[in-house]
Amino acid sequence: MKITNKSYEGKISSSSLFLFQTTAIEIIDRICQKISENLIGDLRFGREEAYNQIFKNYFPRLCQFATTYLLDEAVAKNLIQDVFLKLWENRQELRENVSIMSYLLTITKNKCLDYIRHQKIENKHKEKS
Repeated sequence: MKITNKSYEGKISSSSLFLFQTTAIEIIDRICQKISENLIGDLRFGREEAYNQIFKNYFPRLCQFATTYLLDEAVAKNLIQDVFLKLWENRQELRENVSIMSYLLTITKNKCLDYIRHQKIENKHKEKS
């Protein structure tokens, strides 16, 4: 790969490029982790701006995830509302070094499984009636 710059002209080896990309990814990961820690810290103190930012960032992805389990987008959206309610209610128990996405995905998965179990029970009762 040839890079041209006013002050530098030369070739970058593929190993140097890989090292640069790897370093850039690690830096971005650290920045994202720090932002997540700050959001969690703010959320723990009850700052609604942090909650709103987390909601805005994660609601669409969680809805997609839940829809793959439930095969019903409307039900998935309602369930994700419950996930965020649980996040708000349990905000003071959050650790700052937790991955917010992993935390929310775990709650979402558990709520989806609970919903599916509940639906199976309801269907059995309907069949008996």
